[in-house]
Amino acid sequence: NAMKRSRSAVVGPSPGVTKTAQEFSLDKHLKLVDCPGIVFDTKNGNSQSSLVLKNVVRIEALVDPIRHVQGIVDRVGKEVLQIWFALPAFQS
Repeated sequence: NAMKRSRSAVVGPSPGVTKTAQEFSLDKHLKLVDCPGIVFDTKNGNSQSSLVLKNVVRIEALVDPIRHVQGIVDRVGKEVLQIWFALPAFQS
């Protein structure tokens, strides 16, 4: 929608909003295709935490969302989280 500068695609913050492939012409030479459920694999495969952080899994479906917090800390760094959320120093 931002690239097209109009409301063209159905969007949402949770997975599963895009049901079918959608094609949009940005200009006469360029088309954009929005496809549902495409998550590119990494060299080592995707762990469940990796899929959760890529917004592939609905949060409501998680039995224990806390176990994925370490993935956030690994990606962002605890120092950044401490500064951003005004947290005291922590070890685990």
